[in-house]
Amino acid sequence: MTDNKNIKDYLHLYLGCGIWSDAIQEHVGTLYGIFGNKIHLKVRGVDYTPTIGQYKPILRQLSDITEEEKNWFGWDRETWDYTINKMSYKTYHFHGDELLYLLSKHFDLFGLIDNGLAIDKTKLEK
Repeated sequence: MTDNKNIKDYLHLYLGCGIWSDAIQEHVGTLYGIFGNKIHLKVRGVDYTPTIGQYKPILRQLSDITEEEKNWFGWDRETWDYTINKMSYKTYHFHGDELLYLLSKHFDLFGLIDNGLAIDKTKLEK
């Protein structure tokens, strides 16, 4: 399933996240920059600048949020469940500080995992 999204439009929001290589099927490093069609990775302390092509960010589904992370919002469980589970993050509009918090925790807020443009972190942990 694809919504004609381009990963280049979203990568800058996920600086600091892990990066997956489709070529070798493993987590290869940390994203720390994007310049044109190249990404800057830190791999075991060494800098690499490959083209974006076969690399994907490793992100988390919003449903995988921890209790501690939920507490940051100051919402009770009922409010959280209604907002996220009933309305879906696709229709809820987060406030600026909420959005920045979720991006800093590498949550997929744009359907990148569902569109095959990112890797679900929980699938790697199994």
